Formats: sequence, structure tokens, C-alpha cells
Amino acid sequence: MARKPQQSRDSRSPRDRLSQDLLQNFAADFAANGIEVIKALREKSPERYAELAGKLIMSAEEPSDELNFAGAKSMDEVGEKLLKSVGCEKPTARMIKAAVKANDQFTKRLERIAGIVKDDSGWKYQPPSTVGQNGEGIET
Repeated sequence: MARKPQQSRDSRSPRDRLSQDLLQNFAADFAANGIEVIKALREKSPERYAELAGKLIMSAEEPSDELNFAGAKSMDEVGEKLLKSVGCEKPTARMIKAAVKANDQFTKRLERIAGIVKDDSGWKYQPPSTVGQNGEGIET
């Protein structure tokens, strides 16, 4: 009988897991042993010190696109990413719909604050005389 491969709960790519774990462990080691170890490395082997610094910088890239809103292809994806950004690991369809609605309301409020209105001809700037500098005249 064939064994089923175990499914990992960690959705990060192997590279993301390795780089994040390495940086966390390196930071913990640094916290425990202080700057003396890095100082000793720099004095003993400046080339290795520079190489290590470069590798750490390269591995400290942005996390995966999981929360990158630019890659969202629909408002439902935006809603799902919004929920995940606040710790909701498995948003339901109902939660996503509510998040999209909340995002729409938030965007409309920001537009009112900025003095931007939309009509049939597209986006227009609303003169500051109708919207005060401190948001006066904006419905809450």
C-alpha cells in the first residue's frame, strides 16, 4: 500500500522557510553572544565578514507574494489578503465578501477626505472649499 506524502502546515516556500529560520537563529545567537562574535569575525576574516553580510542582506528580501495586493486579480483576492493580513488563516466566502465591502467603504471615506469625487465622466478633484483641511464637512 502506497503511503500518502505528509502535508506541511507551513505554506512558505522552502527558500522562505530556510532564510527566515536562518535569520531568526542568527539573531538569537547574536542576542546570546553579543557583538563580540561579529567583531572577531570582521577582524580575523574581513572577506568572510563581507560575504556573510551580503548573504544576510540578500536573504532578507520581502516575504512571498501571499500578502502582495498588486498581484490580486479580483476584489475577492483583495478581501482574502486583507483578512490574512490580520491573522485570519482560512477566510470563508462570507468573510471575504464582508472584507471587500469594508474595503470599499474605507476607500470611499479616504476619497472624501482627499476631496476626490467620481461621476459619470471619471475622477475629478473636489475644490478644497468644500472639504476643510482637517476633514471638516466630511460625513463620518
